[in-house]
Amino acid sequence: MLEAVEKTEEINSSGLAAANEIVGSLLRSQEAVVISLASLSNKVLIVSTECRMRLARVSFNLLLEN
Repeated sequence: MLEAVEKTEEINSSGLAAANEIVGSLLRSQEAVVISLASLSNKVLIVSTECRMRLARVSFNLLLEN
């Protein structure tokens, strides 16, 4: 009986270790996704700002022509 309990504890312990490893991996993946989204957001902001600047230049040039 004691041997069965020890074996069960060993299985539970290894299962817990595996679950912890999976959770850790998922958290690292989530962190990578958040960093990628932040980087993408910054790139979109930069492109948006560049587009606004170009539009302002075109509008200014059109005003000068008229």
